[in-house]
Amino acid sequence: MTLQILAFTLILVFVSVVGIAWQRRPPMVRRRCLVTLISDDRHALSGVLWRAHGPWLVFRDCAMTNGQTRTPMSGEVVVDRRNVALVQVDLPHGGEQLR
Repeated sequence: MTLQILAFTLILVFVSVVGIAWQRRPPMVRRRCLVTLISDDRHALSGVLWRAHGPWLVFRDCAMTNGQTRTPMSGEVVVDRRNVALVQVDLPHGGEQLR
């Protein structure tokens, strides 16, 4: 009986921790975003926000744009949240979130 109570308590704690972690995930993760930076008001970063880790936002499939030209960037791009002026979230085709 004691073992069952301990197992139930551990499962309850695990589910609670996962739930809290899920709620702390920014809603725009795994979605295409257009990011305006504080340090550069002439260009914007377009890419998929892949993960948010502490003060850092990590983007994939990125390009810098000035509204007329688009310059692709290779690899992951890391941006400090304190340098973000605005994030515009675009829905992928079909309105579904990327998995």
